[in-house]
Amino acid sequence: MTELWGNYRSYNLNDTKNIEPVAKRVKEILDGKNYIFLSCYEHLGWRPEIRMNQKMRNVTTWKNDGEEDKYGGFHVSDTYGVWGCMFVNDTNGKKQGYIALANNGLEVHNQNDFGQWYWWKVIVEEDGRE
Repeated sequence: MTELWGNYRSYNLNDTKNIEPVAKRVKEILDGKNYIFLSCYEHLGWRPEIRMNQKMRNVTTWKNDGEEDKYGGFHVSDTYGVWGCMFVNDTNGKKQGYIALANNGLEVHNQNDFGQWYWWKVIVEEDGRE
């Protein structure tokens, strides 16, 4: 497995303007490739969960109606189920999450609605394709 970092771009999860470009890039990174999904959650004691040989089926975006697009996000449907990120227009800086996108994967650090942190890393498998 290669290291994720090299040529990457980081996006703040505090701005709903980032939803469309991030979702588009996630689709480009994962389309037609097998990947590994790693996750850890503060409320679960940071125990890792690893899903190997995943395959993206679909990427969708959404925004709330009203409230000046206060929140929205994207969902990825894959072999296991559905995962995704929520973006919140947070002017008081309470949420400090981000998503970093590289050519061979992505990394997410974010907080849930209760302020607990979670971390995800998605890495395209070396052979990458079926």
